[in-house]
Amino acid sequence: MERMMFIDQVKEQLEKMSESEKDEWILKRAKLLSESEQQGFFMSLTGEKTITYMPSKAEIEDFCEKVQNGDIYVEYEAHYYEFDEDGRYLDDWKVWHNDPQKAFPFLNRIFAGCHDLIILGEYKTVAVILDMVCRLEFQVESSEDCAEDEMFTLPMAEKEHLLSMRTSEIGIDWISALLYVNDFDDFDFAEKLIGIFELELCKKLNPVDFSESISEGLLQRMENLLEEEIRRDKEALAEVSAKAKSWREEYRIEKKLARRKELLLNIQEQCKKQKKVSTKQKQVSVLRSSWKQICGLFDILEFEPYIDDQWEIEEVWKISEALIKHGKFEDEDWQLRKKILKSIINHGYYDHFGCYDPMKNLSEKLCTSNEEYLEFADILYPYYAKKAARMYQQYGRMEKCVVSGKSSGKRKRRIR
Repeated sequence: MERMMFIDQVKEQLEKMSESEKDEWILKRAKLLSESEQQGFFMSLTGEKTITYMPSKAEIEDFCEKVQNGDIYVEYEAHYYEFDEDGRYLDDWKVWHNDPQKAFPFLNRIFAGCHDLIILGEYKTVAVILDMVCRLEFQVESSEDCAEDEMFTLPMAEKEHLLSMRTSEIGIDWISALLYVNDFDDFDFAEKLIGIFELELCKKLNPVDFSESISEGLLQRMENLLEEEIRRDKEALAEVSAKAKSWREEYRIEKKLARRKELLLNIQEQCKKQKKVSTKQKQVSVLRSSWKQICGLFDILEFEPYIDDQWEIEEVWKISEALIKHGKFEDEDWQLRKKILKSIINHGYYDHFGCYDPMKNLSEKLCTSNEEYLEFADILYPYYAKKAARMYQQYGRMEKCVVSGKSSGKRKRRIR
């Protein structure tokens, strides 16, 4: 079941329930909670928390302070093994880090909670929390075999399987939240974003992964900054090499320079090209703008107590007929047309809004090739199995025609 369709069903059910029925449902859920879950549930009920299992902001701030002060740390451990677990000769050391204060289960609750907050649209909260957490470095309880200045980072924790999410997934949530709440015209933000991309935690991510959210102006500022930083890095590298300074410093500069070149190339070769293609598609997409209008009309109809010849229905008819008359669907992006077809079928041709006929007429025009019609048949099945079967037969997919033909012809209408 699609998320939006599920939310629509929940809204519809809540409208049917009385206040006392809602109260009873909440109390039943509360009675089933374990003792460890009760406080989070109550804080969610009072508005102090949005995600019940997630630590509060005060708890997160206290945790970060303790990590920075060294009160929360990890322990370095190394053991020599002559043989491995299968009895084969090994003659090597195994190294790992212990988590005596359960810091990483706490962090896992933060990262999972932030991911859920992204779904709920709480971008500002996520940006603030991940800004605090993602740069944390843990002191290591040293031993003779451990370097005194070594710090334990999140990417290192991932390698030792201490995190329940990949660092790249955490990075995606972090950058997505920042892009949503920050001012793209802020020069400092461009610098901050580059710094995040340069972190080990985000080494697998590039600006092109967020091209739909990054403005052209922000990309240009990032490009200018990277060009300047690369020039400085080259000068610093030449100076270090000439003076034969520490090889570690030389390696650090080379590593930083390589990542900055990678980011610059990604912006120049991928982001800007994608922006041009995207802008061109948006400029010529009559279908995209028209469907947005239709969805806006459906949003209005959703709040009507009953459906009976509202002007919005007539407007949906007019827009659909104008689209069909305009044609040129082959010039529209297939992914956009496919998305519209899924929406039409998932909502039962919007029959509950009195728009079955215009949606049916439009859906029959959106496909322009045999392959597209077969994909449309996949969308129709099993909700409109007989129609899918006819389409499979017409476009040469007989094996699917047999399967869909055996399915019940009774339509399972999805509810908005």
